[in-house]
Amino acid sequence: MEGNDDQLEDRLGGLINVSGKLRMLSHRAVMFALLDAGSPEGDPEASAHLDATVEEFGSIVALITGEGRGEKLPHAVHATGAC
Repeated sequence: MEGNDDQLEDRLGGLINVSGKLRMLSHRAVMFALLDAGSPEGDPEASAHLDATVEEFGSIVALITGEGRGEKLPHAVHATGAC
């Protein structure tokens, strides 16, 4: 039974690390969205970083859930009008 506990702890530790990365990426995405929205003409560099950050976030979520994504997340984020 102890072997199962060790495996569970290893999986839990991995999930905690991935969750921390997702939290960091979500904060990063919001900061880039604010930079983009804060410029009257928009900020192409901030927008590109936002797209890359959201894409990385989506890739990690897809790995965790085992599901493919039918729609690219950066397009979906822009379509919401959030940025």
